[in-house]
Amino acid sequence: MKKLYIVFFVALLISGTQVIFPKNTEAACRCVCVNGQKQNLCTSTLDIPKACFGLCPLTSPSIKPLEPLKLKPLGTTSCTMKQVWNSWTNSYQWQRVCR
Repeated sequence: MKKLYIVFFVALLISGTQVIFPKNTEAACRCVCVNGQKQNLCTSTLDIPKACFGLCPLTSPSIKPLEPLKLKPLGTTSCTMKQVWNSWTNSYQWQRVCR
């Protein structure tokens, strides 16, 4: 009977810590440099934007690529190609950004 109480208490303790400290694996919005200015890029229109601070590297002039023929994600009104800073390559890359 005492073992049953210990198992119950440990299970309750583990589940309680999961509720108090949830594990968030992916940020929904992130601050990135777009065309030389900090702005939020979110995975969904329902996500809450973060406060963006800091300076961005200057963009190098390049020719804008053609728009890909894709449907806009739900909840967005327009999509354009913009230069987005890639911290892995330390350079701007053209990406499709929707609003």
